[in-house]
Amino acid sequence: MTSERFNRRPLFHLFPILLIAGCSLFEQGPAPISWAEEDLSGMVLYTYAHSTDELVVVDLVSGEILKTLTGFERIQSIQTNVSGSRLYVSMTKTDSDTGPGVIYEVNTQTWERREIYGKSAHLLTNRNGGVFFITKQSDPVTGFAVPDRMFGKIDPSDGEVTELDSIQVTHSISIHPTKPLVYAIDGTSGTYEYDYELHRIRYLSEKELSKGTLPLWWMGGKAARRDLREVYRTDPRDYQYGTHSGYITVISPSQNNKTIGKIQTFIDGNPSPTDDMYLTPLERYGIVNADRRAYFIIDLKERKVIHTHQFVKDGSRTLSMERIHLAARPIGL
Repeated sequence: MTSERFNRRPLFHLFPILLIAGCSLFEQGPAPISWAEEDLSGMVLYTYAHSTDELVVVDLVSGEILKTLTGFERIQSIQTNVSGSRLYVSMTKTDSDTGPGVIYEVNTQTWERREIYGKSAHLLTNRNGGVFFITKQSDPVTGFAVPDRMFGKIDPSDGEVTELDSIQVTHSISIHPTKPLVYAIDGTSGTYEYDYELHRIRYLSEKELSKGTLPLWWMGGKAARRDLREVYRTDPRDYQYGTHSGYITVISPSQNNKTIGKIQTFIDGNPSPTDDMYLTPLERYGIVNADRRAYFIIDLKERKVIHTHQFVKDGSRTLSMERIHLAARPIGL
């Protein structure tokens, strides 16, 4: 009888407990990131100025110039494989970024180079170690860039080039850090997601775009963790107005693209513009170029710059940091 009467009692008295428990569950944010210590002595920076013929290899920790490579004509972009044994350099043979060009593969043990693709292209990589390209050519009559562009991949073990699909790209293009996805704008139907393994395109709806479901690392983000727990947006100089804040913004996509941190990037007490950014293999540190004349090493856990190396003498820049690429140190350097 006692048990029967208990079972028949209304459960309203339990609702506050359930609601409180439910709220605590929903209010829990993502689990803390497990930060690991990381040795940076095995890493280098490749640095160059866009459309010049010189590549410089710099020791990341000391800033020492280890090697200078020349004879590339007009460099457009570079990538390396995970081990650093291969360097890929895209360049054009004319002043136009979309003019005739080639991709070279460089063996970083012998520094011998060979042509592996006979078109001008922009090189991309993901956090899985893949190396990809998207062609950029101009119409020989009008001189305007051709929107139909070939997307392909480079085998990082032997340099074999595979053309995958022709896709329309009229504006920015970016690759997902871990999934076989590329995001681009075609200028006609809008923004789309291209799966290069399934060879399939899916256009993103206005609802998706308005809710911010498009990965933020594509919309201004310069670097992202593999798990997309944090996205880092640098602050390039606005050359029209000359403005920049001197801060890198840390954003959490899982928290509705909420800003969860700021990292100050000042040189000699003044805010410095920042542009390229790479995460180290264990994602403890971020490497960022600064004002085309320096680079920062940033402790992402502590949210602060721990090292600044400037290439300046008597007020003049001695080495261009316009573009940088973080890579494993080649054997012999």
